[in-house]
Amino acid sequence: MKLVAYESGKKPALGVVVKKQIVGVGPVIQLLKKKRVPRALAQDAGFKKAAQSVLEAGGAPKDMIELLGRGEAWGKSLAKVTSALAKGVDPAKAPRGLFTPLAGARLLAPIPKPAKITCIGMNYADHAREQGHEPPKSPIFFLKSGNTICGPGDEIHLPPN
Repeated sequence: MKLVAYESGKKPALGVVVKKQIVGVGPVIQLLKKKRVPRALAQDAGFKKAAQSVLEAGGAPKDMIELLGRGEAWGKSLAKVTSALAKGVDPAKAPRGLFTPLAGARLLAPIPKPAKITCIGMNYADHAREQGHEPPKSPIFFLKSGNTICGPGDEIHLPPN
């Protein structure tokens, strides 16, 4: 399962990429709560079990940290539900926000405000050699500030010297 943070209606949202579209986590949970899924899915025992597992965790997660914190079993249930909905719901008839074409989506940083970012430099021998250095005997750790985070395709602003 590939998780993404993206912009939906000028607001951040969470989604699951299924083929070439994003299936919105919030709209999925709303659809399940309202019991507005296609009849064939509603009658499928595996889908019903996965949907119940997704709903038992409560409302939509507010951010990626909360989503990941729901655990592996919840994530597998979410993957089953989103995959089934992507196959079983006509995008032209889908509730607003359920599907977003991946190609047109503005992806965001999955964790926009991390407490800290710990990095390891030249952790591959080939990488060190590409840089003209011998591999270090022990890892080189360094930190990055949380304000260095940006989404894919976002501009990187360099401060003036």
